[in-house]
Amino acid sequence: MSIWKLALLTLIKRKKMFILLISIVTFAILSMLTLDSTIETINWSLLEKTYLKYGEHHFILHDINQDDREYLRDSTEVDTFSEYALVGVNNINKKLESLETLGWVDSSTLTLGRINFIEGRMPSQKNEIAIESFYATRGSFELGTHLNIKVGESTEKFRIVGIVSDYSMNWAAPPVITRGSNDLPNVFLYKEDLYKFGTPSYHTLVKLNGSPKEVQNNLYSVLNNFDPEERVVNEFLFNSLLTNINTQNVAYLLQFFLWVTSSICILFIFNLFYVNYRKKISVFRTLGASKRRILLIILLQSLVVVSVSTFIALPFSLFFSQLMAYIRLGESIRIFSLSKVIFLKLIVWLVITYIGVFIGSLLPLIWQFKRSVAENMNYPNKYPVCFKNNHYSPFWFKWSCIQVRSSIKHTLLIVFTLSLSTLLMFLGYIFAKEVTSTSSSYIDFYINSQTWHVEHQFHGFPISVSEGPIFNRNDLDQLEKLEGIEYVDKQPIQDGISLLLTNEQLRSSPYLKDWVETYQLSDTPITGIPSLKHLGISDDLQVIPHVNYVILNDDEFAKLNEQYFDGELNSFTFQNNPIAVVFLPSEGEMNKTLKVSADNNIKLGQIKKDPHSKEVNYYEWDFTVEHFVPYYFSLEINENIEKSSSKITVVLHQDINKKMNIFRGFSESTIYVNNLANKNQRSEIEYLVKKIVSPIPGSFYESMNDISNEEKANSNFIRIFTLFLFISTVAFSIVSIVAIMYGRFLTKQRQWGIFKSLGITKKQISIMHLIEVSIYVAISNLFVFVFVILFLLTQPLYGEGVNYFSFFIFSILFVHLLSIIIVMYLLRIIHNMSISSLLRAIV
Repeated sequence: MSIWKLALLTLIKRKKMFILLISIVTFAILSMLTLDSTIETINWSLLEKTYLKYGEHHFILHDINQDDREYLRDSTEVDTFSEYALVGVNNINKKLESLETLGWVDSSTLTLGRINFIEGRMPSQKNEIAIESFYATRGSFELGTHLNIKVGESTEKFRIVGIVSDYSMNWAAPPVITRGSNDLPNVFLYKEDLYKFGTPSYHTLVKLNGSPKEVQNNLYSVLNNFDPEERVVNEFLFNSLLTNINTQNVAYLLQFFLWVTSSICILFIFNLFYVNYRKKISVFRTLGASKRRILLIILLQSLVVVSVSTFIALPFSLFFSQLMAYIRLGESIRIFSLSKVIFLKLIVWLVITYIGVFIGSLLPLIWQFKRSVAENMNYPNKYPVCFKNNHYSPFWFKWSCIQVRSSIKHTLLIVFTLSLSTLLMFLGYIFAKEVTSTSSSYIDFYINSQTWHVEHQFHGFPISVSEGPIFNRNDLDQLEKLEGIEYVDKQPIQDGISLLLTNEQLRSSPYLKDWVETYQLSDTPITGIPSLKHLGISDDLQVIPHVNYVILNDDEFAKLNEQYFDGELNSFTFQNNPIAVVFLPSEGEMNKTLKVSADNNIKLGQIKKDPHSKEVNYYEWDFTVEHFVPYYFSLEINENIEKSSSKITVVLHQDINKKMNIFRGFSESTIYVNNLANKNQRSEIEYLVKKIVSPIPGSFYESMNDISNEEKANSNFIRIFTLFLFISTVAFSIVSIVAIMYGRFLTKQRQWGIFKSLGITKKQISIMHLIEVSIYVAISNLFVFVFVILFLLTQPLYGEGVNYFSFFIFSILFVHLLSIIIVMYLLRIIHNMSISSLLRAIV
C-alpha cells in the first residue's frame, strides 16, 4: 500500500474526527482570510477615496525654476513630480463679479493630483478650455458653451471642452495667497494659450518614495532645499493617511489575536487526534515503520487537511470579505483587482496554517517517540487511581481541581483564549459606541477660510503675516435667510485684534493677572515693526491673551439678554454705543479676584502690517463693559444648538462692529440645517456653502453629514468585525476546552470506569466537568475584570461607564453559558459509554 493511500485511509476512516479536523482548520482559514482580505480591500478603497479628495502628491512647490527641476529629477527620495502653470486671474462669468484662476496642467498632474473629468476632455487646441465643476454649475455652463474671455485689450471666444471634478477647495494652500500666482487653476487652458494672458509661473506636485511613515520622516529633508514660503505640505493627505494607518494597525492587532486563538485550538485538536491515534502508531512501529515514515504519514495527513479546508474556505472567505466591505463602504469591491496582494497574503496564511497543523500533529508524536511501543500500547494502565481522603471537600470537587492543575500549560492557554474572547466582545461594543459619540450629529457643514494662518508675537500683540481671507458677507447673509437653515454660527476673523487693560486694572484683579501669566506667549522674531512708543501705544497697557470675540445679531443678543440678564439690557444702547459684555471663565459669583476697576473701561487694539507696502499702523477702540460675567460663555440657541467658548469672551453687537469697523468679516462658520428641510432645500444650502468656500484657495470645507455617514459605517463595521472576531475566538476557545477535556477523558477512560463502578453517579461526573470549565471561565474573567476596571477609570469615554460595565457582565455570562452548553454535549458522549467499555478501553 502506498504511503499516500495509507495516510489518507487512516485519516478518513475515523469519520467524526476527520470532519472535526476539517471543520476547525476550515474555520481557522476562513476567519483569517476573511479578515485579511477585508482589511486589504477596505484599506485600498479608503486610500483611493483619500487620493481622490486630496491627490497623491505630498507637497507643492510654487514658482519653480530649472535648478528646482534638476534637484527633483536627481533626488532618490522623489518618486515622481509633475508641473502646472498659472497665468493670473480672469472673469469668465460676466453675471458675477468673481475672478477665476487661469492655468495649464500636464497629463501627469491630472494623474498625480487625481483630478478627474466629469465629462469631456483636456483642451487639445487653441481657444479650448476646461473648468471646475462648481464654476460650471454656478455659470450654468455646459460642454460646448462658448465664453467671451478678455485677453489683453481684446476679447476672444473660448469653447468649453471639459468639466473636471472640484479639487481646489480640498487642497492645501500657502499662508499668504495671491490669486493667479500661488494657488490652483480653476480654468484649464491649452498650453499655447497661456502666453496670451501673460508670462506664466510654473509650479510642481511632488510625490516621495516610501511608505507614509517613511515619507513623513524624509519630508523635511527634501523641503529644506526650497524656500519655506514657496512650499505647501499636503497636510490633509497626511492626516487622513495617519487615521487609516491607525485603523489598519488596530485591525492587524485584532487579527493577530485571532491567529493566536486559532493556532492554540488547532494544536489542541490535533493533539486530541493523535493521542487517540496512539495505538495505530504503535502498531505501525511494531510492523517495522520507521519514525521518518511515520512523520511522512503525518506530513501528508496535515497536507490533506489543509488542502481540503482551503478548498472549502476560499469561496466563503471571498463572499464574507465582500459582505463586510460592503457594510463598511456601501459599495462592492472588485476583489480581483487586488488579486496580487490577496494572493500573496493567502499563500502566507496557508503556509502559517500548515506549519501550525504540522506542529500540532508533531508534538504528541515526539512525546510518543520517547516511549517504547509497549508503553504506548498500555499507556492508560500506568496511572492507577490514587487520591487522599479529605474530609473538608467532596471527591468530585477535589478531582475537578486536579484536572485543572494536571497541565498548567493547557490551563493557561484556555484562560488566555477565553479572556481574549470576552475582551474582544467588550471592546468591540465600546469602539462601536464611541465612534458615533465623538461628534455632534446636529452640525451639517463646517467651513474655515484660514486653513493656514501664521502669526508673530510682538510684546503680546499677535501680528498676522498676511491679511487672512474672509468669507463674502453677502453670501453668509443670504445663507442665513435660506429656507431649511436652522442656524449659522459665524466666527469673526481676528487679524491680531487684542483685548487691552491697564496695569492698575490687572493689579485689582488677581484672576486676570494669573490668566496673563498662564496664557501669555513669548515674542517671536519679526522685522520691520516700530517700537510701541513709536506706534503710540501706552506703556500702561497690557495685552490679555487667550481671548475670543463674539459678534451677535439682534436675535442672538435677545437670547443672551434673556438667558443672563432677565431682559434688563437695552439692545438699542449696544447697537449704537461701544459697549460690551465680557465673560470670565470661572465657576462662581463675582468676587474680589475677578473685579476690574477703572470704571470697567477696556480697549481693543491692533498692530497691522500691510503685506504689500509693509507699512505698520496701530488701531485702537475704546469700550465700556456693561457686565463682567463670571462664567464660561455659553449661549443656548435652541435645545440642540449651543454657542460656547472656554476663553475670556468679549461680546459685541454686530451693528456697533460695522460702525466702528473693527472686525472686517468672518473666517469660520458652522451651519446647522433644519431636520425638516427637504432634499431641494438641502441641495440649495450645500451649493451656497460651496459657493462661499470656492473663491478662497486652501479653505476648508467639511460636510458633517458625510462624516456622520462615515461614522455610522465605521460603527456598523466595527460591530460586525468584532462580532465576527468574538464568534471566532469563542468558538476556538470552547473547542480547545472540549479538546483538552475530552483528551484527558480518553487517556483516563479506565479511571473513569473504576469511578463509575465505585458508585460515582452521572450527576457527579457532570458536576466535576462543569466545575472544571467554570474554573477556567472564572480565572479568565478575573484577569479581564481588572483590565476593564482600569480601562473605564483611565480612558475618557463619551458613553456612560455603567452601561459599558453592564455589557461586560453580559459578555461574561454569555461566554460562560456557551461553554456550559458545549460541555453538556460532551457529557452526553461520556454518559453513553458503559462501565465495561471504559474498563476495557485502550487508546
